Formats: sequence, C-alpha cells, structure tokens
Amino acid sequence: MPIPYPPLPWAEDALEPFISAATIAKHYGAHHKAYVEKGNKLIEGTKYADLDHAEIIRQAAEDPEAKAIFNNAAQAFNHERYWESLAPGALKPAGGLAARAKVVGRRVDPLSTAAQGPRDQRGVGQAPRAQGAVDALFDEVDEAVFEQ
Repeated sequence: MPIPYPPLPWAEDALEPFISAATIAKHYGAHHKAYVEKGNKLIEGTKYADLDHAEIIRQAAEDPEAKAIFNNAAQAFNHERYWESLAPGALKPAGGLAARAKVVGRRVDPLSTAAQGPRDQRGVGQAPRAQGAVDALFDEVDEAVFEQ
C-alpha cells in the first residue's frame, strides 16, 4: 500500500495523563486511519498508485486535479510525524530547546506539574475537566473533517 498505516510507536495509554488512551484511540484509530484509507482509495488506478508516499505528496501538490489525493496523503504523513514526535516519559525539553528556554529566561518545569492542572479554592484538580475539553475538541475536528 503506497500510503502506509504504521502502528503507534507506543501503547495507546502511554501518554496518560497528558493525552488519554481514548483520545489516542480515536485520533489514531479513526482519524489517521481514515486519511490512509481514503487516500489509498483515491489513488487506485491512477498514476499515483505505484509511487511511494512522499512522491505521492510531491506530485499531487503540483496537480490541481489531485487536491483530495494531496490532502489525504499529506494528512496521513503529518499524523505519522505527530505520533513519532510524542514520547512517553519525556517530561521536559532537552538539548537546544532547553538551552533556548534558559537563554530567554523562561522557567522550564516538567509537564507533570501542568498535568495536575489548576486547582479550585478547595484544592480540587481540574485535569479531568481539561481532558474532557481535549476529547471534545478532537470530536469536533473529526466531525468537521469527515462531514466534507
């Protein structure tokens, strides 16, 4: 298949509590998968069918008749890079990003403190509420993308 659907590089729950397993399952298992399946269906029987993924994107970008092919192939590619960019257990920036943060005088805290979320007057965390908002946002994006 020219547009691949590689497995996630980690378990669906590996990013909790920052991103829920349910969010990953929906975004990877429905959203990303849909770009791959639709893209592969669109290229069947076309000049793109025998090209590798990167070449499909390159050539379709220049072809006004292949806008849907380009969009689906490029979104599948973007999702692959997105999954690869996330790393379980990476709690603070390293290397050049950490150095740059120090240069501009910003505080670099582990993300684990951010995951605890804001506290209300009783000291009750709001992270579950925030996760619900993230899940709702992904739902809205899925509905908008797949209604087209």
